[in-house]
Amino acid sequence: MKFKFLLLLSLMPLMVSAQKAYFVDGYHGGVYGHYPKWQTQFMVDKITEHQDWRINLEIEPETWDSVKVYDPEAYKAFQEAMTQAGFAERIDIVNPSYAQSYLFNISGESIIRQFEQEI
Repeated sequence: MKFKFLLLLSLMPLMVSAQKAYFVDGYHGGVYGHYPKWQTQFMVDKITEHQDWRINLEIEPETWDSVKVYDPEAYKAFQEAMTQAGFAERIDIVNPSYAQSYLFNISGESIIRQFEQEI
């Protein structure tokens, strides 16, 4: 038993690989929040420039509505990029009502129904 344990312990560095760490900063809130006006075009530019990047976006509809008004060119560029092969696969859109729910003004049943998945 001791031999098996020592063998396993000696092989652990070979079985475990280091993971890359990523830093993410987020914005939300549209015109009432702190999503920078340059951010949409920046995302298009950077994910185009860095083909190995993947991004995860949790941006509520209010922000997209705001971008569409104050930076329609960037909004259209992002919208078009999302239809291009090689770009859309590297972007994960997360539902903001799931990731950043506002649960203070609803009942327990509403909270449960918000997270219920239809099959």
